[in-house]
Formats: sequence, C-alpha cells, structure tokens
Amino acid sequence: MGILESDLAEAATGRESASWTYAGGPSRTVRPGDLVQAEIMSCYGGFETQVQISVAIEPVPEVLHTLHAVARDCYDAGLQALRPGAAFLDLANAMSEPLLKAGHYNMTPLVHSLTPAAFAGHIALNAEQIPGQDARRVFRTVEPIRDLELVPGMAFAFEPNACTGQHRVNIGGTVVVGESGPDELNVTPCRMHIVS
Repeated sequence: MGILESDLAEAATGRESASWTYAGGPSRTVRPGDLVQAEIMSCYGGFETQVQISVAIEPVPEVLHTLHAVARDCYDAGLQALRPGAAFLDLANAMSEPLLKAGHYNMTPLVHSLTPAAFAGHIALNAEQIPGQDARRVFRTVEPIRDLELVPGMAFAFEPNACTGQHRVNIGGTVVVGESGPDELNVTPCRMHIVS
C-alpha cells in the first residue's frame, strides 16, 4: 500500500484522517505535492521479482528531489558492485555508502536476495534520525548477518530508499548477476517519476 507524503503531515496536525486508517468519510484524493509509492511483487513458477516505484505530483518539494538523488546514487553503486565473484556484504556496503555520505536514514534494506529472500542489506542506517525515537531507542540499525559469493543467475531486489524526517523516496527493481555484470530486468521504477 502506498503512503502519500502529505498524509503524514495531515496525520500529525489532525486535519484529516490518514488514508491508511479505516474510518467513515470520503476517500482522500491525490493532490499537488504528494508522493505516491508502491511495492509490486510478481511471482511466476516459484520465482519472484520486485519493483519499488515513486510517483510525485508537481510541484515536487525539493526534499524529494534530494532524497531521489541519494536513492539513485545507492542504486548506481549497486550496479557497479554486482559482479560474479563479489561478496554480498560488499554489495550491501557499496549501496549504503551514498546514503551514509548524505547523512540520511533508510527504513528497509537497500538490497536483498530473491527466491529465497535469505540475504538482506542494512536496515535503518542512521536509526537515531527516525522520527518517534525516545530514550528506549525504538529503532536500531540491523546489520547484514550472512554473506555469500555472487554467481551468475542470482536475483536481487535493489530497493534503495532515502529518508529524512517524515520524507521518504523508494525506487528500484530486480537485478540479476550476469556473466560479466548486472542485468537489470526493469528500469522504469528505478527513478522517481514526476507528473503534473
């Protein structure tokens, strides 16, 4: 389910019921400045692919452009690191570098394996920045716990997400380890789309 960027602000002010709650009244409509995000998982014959897509409605707040640039840098770093013989942890670390350099946090792994989903990159880097933290540290960074050597045919969900405050941009798709480099199965969701 997608969460609209302006829903977070409205939920905080109490002006309107958030769209992800179940309550009486009309449905919320998409408005200028909103960001709609979705995760799509397609399965066939026991194999899974994933895409993460973000669609922004003009005028797009500058913070979303900034987060998109960071998420795209993470994606590109993953493409450079995804090579036969490389280690999964090196891939996860490479994708984390642009996010850490920019000083933002992520909510979900920037990369994880598909079929099976047994290997996941870092979750909640810079967790102390996540809104709602208190002395109990509700969110903590989760480090990858497994490693493996990348071989041709392995499929990974590249889903770089960059967050600051209550803002988040999530992009990405399925990338397969090819004989000599990455094989992107989809490129459309690998950038933030802007509509008027």
